[in-house]
Amino acid sequence: MNQEWDGKLLEDLLSQDITVLAEGMSVWAFLEHMDAGRLLRVTNAEAFSLALHEVFLEMYHNVLKRGYMWKKGHVRRNWTERWFVLQPVSMAYFVSEDLKEKRGEILLDKNCLVESIPDKEGKRCLFCVKTNNKTFEMSASDQKQKVEWTQAIQTALRLQREGKASLHYELKLKRRIQREQSHQERRRGSRSSCSSRSSQSDDSINQDIEKIEKEKDKHDLEIDTSLSMPMKLERQLKEAEILRDNLQAEMEEKEKEAQQQKKKILELELTQQQLEAALNMEIQARLEEERARQELERLLQEEEEKRKQFDLLQEQQRAIKSLSPIQEHTDDGYELDAPSVLHFASKELQDLQESRQRSHQHLEEVQEKLRHASQHVRQWNVRLNRLMTPITPGERVQHQSSKLMCPKKEGEQTSSGGDEPHKASADDETAPVKRVRPRKDPRDSSVLLFPGQGSQFVGMGRGLMKYPNVKEMFSAAQRILGYDLLSLCLEGPEEELMKTVYCQPAVFVTSLAAVEKLNHVNPKAIESCVAAAGFSVGEFAALVFSGAMTFEEALYVVKVRAEAMQKASELVPSGMLSVIGKPQAQYKFACLQAREHCKSLGIDEPVCSVANYLFPDARVIAGHQQALEFLRKNSRQLNFMRTTVLSVSGAFHTELMQTAVEPLREVLRQVEVHRPEINVYSNVDGKRYMNEAHVRRHLAKQLVLPVKWEQTLHEIYERTIGQSFPHTYEVGPGKQLGATLQKCNRKAFKSIVCGTNIIDKTMDALKEHPWAKPLQLIVDWEPAI
Repeated sequence: MNQEWDGKLLEDLLSQDITVLAEGMSVWAFLEHMDAGRLLRVTNAEAFSLALHEVFLEMYHNVLKRGYMWKKGHVRRNWTERWFVLQPVSMAYFVSEDLKEKRGEILLDKNCLVESIPDKEGKRCLFCVKTNNKTFEMSASDQKQKVEWTQAIQTALRLQREGKASLHYELKLKRRIQREQSHQERRRGSRSSCSSRSSQSDDSINQDIEKIEKEKDKHDLEIDTSLSMPMKLERQLKEAEILRDNLQAEMEEKEKEAQQQKKKILELELTQQQLEAALNMEIQARLEEERARQELERLLQEEEEKRKQFDLLQEQQRAIKSLSPIQEHTDDGYELDAPSVLHFASKELQDLQESRQRSHQHLEEVQEKLRHASQHVRQWNVRLNRLMTPITPGERVQHQSSKLMCPKKEGEQTSSGGDEPHKASADDETAPVKRVRPRKDPRDSSVLLFPGQGSQFVGMGRGLMKYPNVKEMFSAAQRILGYDLLSLCLEGPEEELMKTVYCQPAVFVTSLAAVEKLNHVNPKAIESCVAAAGFSVGEFAALVFSGAMTFEEALYVVKVRAEAMQKASELVPSGMLSVIGKPQAQYKFACLQAREHCKSLGIDEPVCSVANYLFPDARVIAGHQQALEFLRKNSRQLNFMRTTVLSVSGAFHTELMQTAVEPLREVLRQVEVHRPEINVYSNVDGKRYMNEAHVRRHLAKQLVLPVKWEQTLHEIYERTIGQSFPHTYEVGPGKQLGATLQKCNRKAFKSIVCGTNIIDKTMDALKEHPWAKPLQLIVDWEPAI
């Protein structure tokens, strides 16, 4: 009705009858006055009826608010307009306001929450109600309605937490308390008016008494001041002596610190000199080794030439012996000289062999000397690094501020914690200055993603050979692996490249070769990189990029890992299945059913579990072949939209890879691992690596635990609303990781650099390789392993 209650009409009506004013008015008399229109002027009967109905609903049915809103469905994700009725215990919604067809009810308890959410899908003024089981998203008609609904729901939740069932009952109690307080104030006012008359006569007497007391207090204060002045001066003198002692102690401590710093600098200079001497010794040893190696090569060449001459002389002597007696008689002089020449050549050959042995022994001695020199250099380097800790003034400034605190006066209270220092004065130059570190714009940084097994194709890396260090990387890979990896990547055959034992080293080396191209094309992307992550075997490439491992040692670890996984996959017929499911799909329950099916077939301890968490509603399930076949046949009952068998040799990242864990753990103990210089995120839990032991432990666990790629992407790209994202580069073959980022975080995907998979692909490879096709629909996507 848009009218306020006018209490003046009721007061006028009560003042006309003294008995009603003293005893009160009955309900029936109040209703008669209301019907007569003495207390409220009703201009529209229909509006009054609606308003009365609203009051009835609020007071009797405890309805806090009603109205139309748009609600988003859970099964069918569309928006539908519903009529909502909010009560302290529930929030029901109907098809229309006639309340005939109820569509659902949201049960409210003390654990529920109401939150505002940003606009999306063409809907504005959005908010959500979170219960223990579901989250209900709603859209109000305007901002005012959104605020009113939010406040009403918060009121209902407050009543739930306070254990109250009705808002009207609470307001009635508040109004009763207010009336009692107003009555008490009126009584106190009447009492104070009576007492004010009697107190006026006493005021003059009290004023005289106060004057006498003030004069007495003033006289006592003068006496106390004259007596306390010597004590005050003595206390100030003690404080000055304490301050002087503190300053002297601080000066002595500063002198000790200066002496320690001088001693440390001298030790540092001495260590540096020793390190330079050790480096010179190492350089001399390397030069001597090079000279010995060259001398050995020269002796080997001379020995080879002498051996050839000796063989030639032997052939000539055998030819002479086979001549006829006449030819022997004519060449008698030559026959006499042949044995002496042969003996002389044999002696020279023996001398060269002895010289070569001595040179080889000398080379071994020089190499041993070089090893000792290198070890000596490492020892001095360690000592130098320990000494070269930065001299930071943090501890001294903190210690200085605590020493220069003024001593507390007697009776002065301390702070709550006892650690809060006094504020420095304006002229105190020694007070520490708080420095605020400038915040770096995420748009000036980058993130590198390294793909895993499954992204390979014949011809990958063809366009990388022109960039620096790439040929050297493939040459080193050939020495470590024992076969021509470059030829396998460029020419195939594809059947060999798809094998685990060859595929993992190929993807690892090609990804790091792609880093060389990125460094050549856009060096700022490498310099500003703040985080890296790799999918399965791609995690080793991320660790090499971060400085945690060297290229050679990491490649050797990948070689051992691939061979162990290949052997483990040959023990049991197993595989992997890519699954795109509906939102209501239960993957763990499906794996449990598949294992029970395998047990019914007589398989002991069957394996079927999630191996890869790719993005929402996308998983890779691995296990026994019988379990995967069961999942494919029952995909419709399990709410799977699409299942695709991956062309891999085994059930990776499951318990079937347990036999490969120990070889990998053993080789990880042998190689040197450092703490990553940038954030590198683990596939095991999606968290970043903290230290060397953490890296070794999780790399071994990775074989038998699922790859939590979805959680890793959320950890890397978690941002507050309005915050920008870093540039993302997918360094390696394929585009699978960019597709997963698009499904996990569309805003972060917008910051991905165009052409992020910097591996050049030929047209044939683009046509033949199924994972290199454009990802138009999610059902056309197959993951990397």
